[in-house]
Amino acid sequence: ALLLADTNLVTDHPTVVAPSKEIIVCIIEFIEKLRKELGDTPADEVAKKTVYERLAALEADCKQLNTRIDALETE
Repeated sequence: ALLLADTNLVTDHPTVVAPSKEIIVCIIEFIEKLRKELGDTPADEVAKKTVYERLAALEADCKQLNTRIDALETE
């Protein structure tokens, strides 16, 4: 996993939560834009598939991290 939050870090430092969430949202938006651009770009299919798989993994990590941040905010 590329991005995993250190739960202790977030809990020990509540000020980290808001900026972290903003960063995650920006990363997700970047992934969406990149995916759109890749769709219009002719490229080697194997390389393109690898990029899509890595983007999907990064996006899943970001969404999981977002969920964990939301859970911490409601505690």
